[in-house]
Amino acid sequence: MPSQPSKIVWRCSVRGMSVIVAMLAAGCAANDVSLGGPSSVVRIDPEPAGARCSGGGVAIHSGLDDDGDLFLDDDEIDTTQYACNGYAPVQCAGGTTVKGPLAVHTAAEWNGLIGVHCVDGDLLISGITGAMKALPDLGTVTGDVVIAGNPGLPTLVPLDHLRFVGGTLLIQGNDAIPNLEGLGAVERAEALVIIGNNKMVDLRGLEQLHQFSGGIRIENNGALTSLAGFEQLTSTDGVITVISNNKLTSVSALAKLEGVSLLEVAGNPVLSSLSLPALEHVETRLLITGNAALTEVSLAALTSTGDGILLEGNGALARVDAPSLVTAGGLHVLRSSRLTEIAVPGLTYLTGRLELATLPVLTRVSLPALISVGGNLTVEDVPRLATFAGLEKLQTVGGNLSVRSNGGLVGFDGLGALRLVSGDMTVQSNAVLASLAGLGAMTEIGGALSIAANPALPAAQVQAFTNRVRVGRN
Repeated sequence: MPSQPSKIVWRCSVRGMSVIVAMLAAGCAANDVSLGGPSSVVRIDPEPAGARCSGGGVAIHSGLDDDGDLFLDDDEIDTTQYACNGYAPVQCAGGTTVKGPLAVHTAAEWNGLIGVHCVDGDLLISGITGAMKALPDLGTVTGDVVIAGNPGLPTLVPLDHLRFVGGTLLIQGNDAIPNLEGLGAVERAEALVIIGNNKMVDLRGLEQLHQFSGGIRIENNGALTSLAGFEQLTSTDGVITVISNNKLTSVSALAKLEGVSLLEVAGNPVLSSLSLPALEHVETRLLITGNAALTEVSLAALTSTGDGILLEGNGALARVDAPSLVTAGGLHVLRSSRLTEIAVPGLTYLTGRLELATLPVLTRVSLPALISVGGNLTVEDVPRLATFAGLEKLQTVGGNLSVRSNGGLVGFDGLGALRLVSGDMTVQSNAVLASLAGLGAMTEIGGALSIAANPALPAAQVQAFTNRVRVGRN
């Protein structure tokens, strides 16, 4: 192991953002920094151009310093996030060029693009009422391409030579287009946004997409039933959001998706199943919220998420399957009225919070490998949870421990390994809680301790626990 140089402050500029970290050596390579606790460290390595970052960047690793040498070894890495460098700007490259911004509202203006190879700036297409002629030479637009408010445009096939878009490719409010046929040559855009196209039933036409550098937003397409067209997509450096598509029944077209920066699936009222069998890494967050008919979430290959997983307001959700998940920034399961069990058998570290709230039929939390919760642990309004069986290996909570308003909780059995709560501990308004015996290993609470309004809990037990445990603030 090389000797550790003096600690300095270094600023690394990544993809237009400034990241300030206290590092152990100058530069942006293989450096460590304290991350909210004496046993957690971060290592930042250069990331070469490749599948994770097409233009290169940095890999931000985090984990627990198991051997205490203040360096994050490869086998100590729990999560990795990638901050990618920006791409070279899209530029015109010969042929006939016209200067943008350029607005096309009529057939005559459309026909004026015949023979044009590049629009240097934005291209706006709106108000088109019928079929248009092919544009066989138009391959590049250096700015945004906005195809919006075209009530009679039946197809995007006339644009089938478009390859490079320097900004956003927006398809919005086109009432006659059934799919995205015609966009099959597109290789690059900052973002692909598909919003409010009332006759669009699927996304066929995008089958060429394997790795996409930008974000993808699919929102409020009233007739959309599937994401067919994305069958070959394996990764994106950006965000995928699938929001408020009222007839969407399937996301199975994303079966090959392996990595994404952030994935949000929200407010799709008839989506009943969400299965992403190849998804291994979510660099920041996985958000699955407000899908009223969703009964199952299957994430068979998922191993890590950077900032965490939020499952909220999926009223019919009965099953969550994530057998390979080892580490996550947090796990939040909220307001799911049919969920009976949370089982994530491989989850070992949560660098952030574990939050379980308003889960009226949840009876078991099965996290048998979980050792550490880096942030708060909250269990609130879970009336059928009787004990904490399934958390037998949990040793430390880095934030607050809050157990409130759990009408069926009788004891803390299952938390026999818990020894430290670094923040406050609150046990309040648990109507049938009768024992603290399950907390026999606990020795220290770093913040305040409050045990109140638990009518079945003997005062003698509370006093004995208070006398035995070291409390940071009284």
